[in-house]
Amino acid sequence: RRAVLLAARQDPAGLAASAVEEQLWRYGYYKRIDALRRAAAAKGAALARQQQHQHQHQQQHQHQQRAATGALLHFLDSSMDQYKALLEVVRGAGGQRLSVYRCCLYLGDLARYREQ
Repeated sequence: RRAVLLAARQDPAGLAASAVEEQLWRYGYYKRIDALRRAAAAKGAALARQQQHQHQHQQQHQHQQRAATGALLHFLDSSMDQYKALLEVVRGAGGQRLSVYRCCLYLGDLARYREQ
């Protein structure tokens, strides 16, 4: 840069004739603009990869959420069926209702202790 400025002071006509300005644009500014374009393209590619990764992660999360919801609904349906069957037994037993109720409580306690 310093050499160009010195040459411009000493021989401005010769500098204009040798197309120094064009050479400066070509080697100075165009290369810088090209480097910025490449950097922007690389940044865009990295952003696209990040968005794709986030999309895949979101799909996995939605799949896990649907699976957990399905398992919960299945559990609730089976629990409701078992509860209805238990109510039928309790209602049909008449005087034995209290003992069946206690038995169910104890079985629930045993199941909880086994899980712990």
